[in-house]
Amino acid sequence: MLESLSWLKSQNILSCDIYYDYAGVEMWPTGAWKANKDLTKRYAREVRDSGVVIRWNKVKSHSGDRWNDHADLLAKRGAGGGNPPA
Repeated sequence: MLESLSWLKSQNILSCDIYYDYAGVEMWPTGAWKANKDLTKRYAREVRDSGVVIRWNKVKSHSGDRWNDHADLLAKRGAGGGNPPA
C-alpha cells in the first residue's frame, strides 16, 4: 500500500478509495488501534504523512468478492506461494 500511495502522489492524485479485508489496514493509520510493532508504527506514520486522503472501505474476506480474491492471489504470489493470477 505504501508504494501505491507513493505512486498516487507522483501522479498528483491526492485522494483514493482503499478496499481492505484486514481491519488493521485502516485502524493503525487512523489511530483506532495502537500500533505497537515497528512495522505497524512505520506503516501508520507513512500513511498519515502521505498527504493522500483515503476513503476506507471494508470488504468481507473469503466471501467470493472478485477483487478481494484477486488481491489475495497477488499477495500469495508476492510471498512466493500460490498460483500466479490469470
